[in-house]
Formats: sequence, C-alpha cells, structure tokens
Amino acid sequence: MKTFSVLLLALALAVPASGIPDPGEADTVRIDSVVTQAGEQVVLPVYFYNDEALSAVEIVLKYDSNYLLIDSFSIDGGRLDYIAPENIISRVAPGLFDLWVGDYSGWISPGNGLLCNIFFYADTAAGGMTFPVDTAFWAPVSKTLFADSTAMNAIYPQIVKGHITVAVPPPSPDSIWIDNVTGVPGQSVEVPIYGYNIENISEINLAIEWSSDNLIYKTVAFNDTRGDSAWQKTVSPPSGGLNQLLITLDFQDGMPLHPGSGPLAKVIFDIASSVPDEIVTIDSARYIGSQSTEICLTPDNGSLCFAPKFNAGQVEIKSSTAVLEGDESILPKQYSLAQNTPNPFNPSTEVSFELPKACDLKIEIYNILGQNVRTLVDGRMSAGRHRVTFDGRGDDKNVLASGVYFYRLVTEEFTQSRKMTLMK
Repeated sequence: MKTFSVLLLALALAVPASGIPDPGEADTVRIDSVVTQAGEQVVLPVYFYNDEALSAVEIVLKYDSNYLLIDSFSIDGGRLDYIAPENIISRVAPGLFDLWVGDYSGWISPGNGLLCNIFFYADTAAGGMTFPVDTAFWAPVSKTLFADSTAMNAIYPQIVKGHITVAVPPPSPDSIWIDNVTGVPGQSVEVPIYGYNIENISEINLAIEWSSDNLIYKTVAFNDTRGDSAWQKTVSPPSGGLNQLLITLDFQDGMPLHPGSGPLAKVIFDIASSVPDEIVTIDSARYIGSQSTEICLTPDNGSLCFAPKFNAGQVEIKSSTAVLEGDESILPKQYSLAQNTPNPFNPSTEVSFELPKACDLKIEIYNILGQNVRTLVDGRMSAGRHRVTFDGRGDDKNVLASGVYFYRLVTEEFTQSRKMTLMK
C-alpha cells in the first residue's frame, strides 16, 4: 500500500490541477446500470476506453453504503485479466471503493471493454429505490484516472455514472391455502392445496405439516389441478417420524405457471380407525428444518423466491355415528357464496364459497359500471368449502380505486352476486 500511495502522489504532483489534454478521443470510464431484488446479490460491470497506451488504471467509486454492501470484485474476463495479482490493489471504506491495476510488463493497449465486475448485496429494505454509482475522491490524492505509458502523467477520463435499481418485491397477494374438509375414521380423505399467483411462476415448494398422528399420509394426486402442468413433480414424504410433507412443482422454461387461481395438488390421507372426533390442523412448515413453502418467479420477473401468504386448513374427523345423529353431510348440500371478510377491506379480503360437487366455475369482479375488472377464479374445483384471496388489483395488476365492487360466482347450475367495498 505504501508503493501505491507514493505512485499516486507522484501522479498528482506531476499533473496540473486541471489535468493534461487527452490526445484524440476522450478516454472514458463507464459504470453500468443494473437491476436487482432486495436481499439479493448483483454484479455491477465497469468498462473503460483508452485511445493511447497506459501503464495503470485507477477507479474510485462512491455508493450508498446504507443500502449497498460490496462483497468482492473480479477482473476475470476483462481487458486486464492477464495482470498479475501483485499489480492489483483495492481498498473499501464506507461508501467508497478504490481499485488500481498496473501493467509493468508492457503497456495497456488502446481499446474498449470490461475493466472489472463489482459484486454488491442490496439490503432487504432497499426495495423500490435507485442508487447512483459515480466517481469520487479518496483523500489525500486518489481519484479515477489513467496513467500514461511513462507512469508519470495522469489522464482524467470522462465518467459515465451508473445506477443500481432495487426492484419492489411482490406485495405478497400471492397466496397458498389448505381446504377445510371432513373425514370419517377408517376411511380416506382428500385435502386440496390451492394457490393464487399474479406473476409467472417457475417453481413452487409446498411444505406442510399436520397436528395429529391420526392423519396418515397416503399419496399426492395432481389430476385436475394447476400443478399437473409442472414439468417435474417431486413429493418428499414424511421422514424421521415427523408429520411433514414437501411437494415441489418445477415448471419448464417457457412454460411457467401463468397467473391464476385453483388447486395445485391434492393430498390424500388415511384416517386411523376407532379414533375420537378431532380437528387436525394442516399448516405451513419447514420440511426437515430446511425447505419452507415458497414461490419462485420466472427469470423475466427477477427469479425472486419468497414466502406467499399462507392460510392453514383443517381435517375434521367425525365418526359416522356422529354424522348420522347430527344429520350432517360431509359435503355442502348446496352452492353458496359468502360475504367477503373483511368488508370494507384494504388491501385484501377473502371470498368463501361452497360447492356440493366438483364443477367448472368463475368468480369475477365488476365495478359499479358493470365492467369486469378481475377474474378471480376460472377453472374446475372439487366439491367442498373453498376460499380465495382478492388483493384489490385488477387483471392488469394495478391497484383498483376505492369504491363499491360486485363479485359473482357462476357455475352451470348456480349464479350468485354480492357487494364489497374497497377503502384506502
């Protein structure tokens, strides 16, 4: 570092404060502009152009260290990747990065291309913000400059500053929920897992656990579900005596799971014989302490993986005698559409409905002018009690204005509408 400081001081003393005229076209250092996600690593390329032979290149950059953290840098694949490590000096201070690369075996030939890649981490609180990366001055003498082939004169290049933009993470209207079903001891019960997404999805991990040993895992079915289109469907069964299950849906590149709502998979359990009536909760989990429930977006949407909103479900175990005595049915007797809760709502609400049998259905939302602003459900669903989350957005993904809206359930045999109010 002492040699580096002496050389920089010599350069500073050898050059007038205004710098020396640059022969030919102006030399340039260009900092790229990139986009990343909060909490993710991003690579920021820095390029340089010189129209004469050089003996060294130095860059001093400033950035917002409150939200960006430099992890490392690399000259691999750049114009100077042939230079020995002992001729590369770097230092980092809060908000500053200084890199000096010198070539003592020969000149840095004129040309244009990559100088280095700088690896940053974006803070989780940086979503929706853009941070400039520009040249700076590192006291007492260091700044962005080129040293000519004699190592005695400095050339101050033009600077094209860059930016690191941290995208706003999804507001998590995406949701996973477990249906509420009823089963009888000694018989099997089918538990649908539903999903709602507003972006194209490349992968879904469904990690669940259930609260009672009286529910015995049997298999997972994908027929008549949105998960059936996955390129690869992997089921990791209960392990180590834990009542846990992991379902992974991997969608092929170019064939993502498009925005929509409906069942993703159906978990089939056997119910132990001769057990008392019981309500078994099925909730999200961290499978074997590792994989949790998450949704991963496609590369076009940043490849971001995040935890969706999750609503637990239940299996109500009822003995056949109790069913007969109460004159209750395991399945709903008729179609119904419940009032959304909460209502009024902001930013989201849940719509519940009951189906006495499996059917094709639509749930659509209309504004007060009768215009269709959102199709919430469009597809086939199993018999039972269901709920779906409405995030207050239209089909164009924009947040709807405050006001009164109507939602309507339509099947081949049944139609019902209700009113709800969005308040901000």
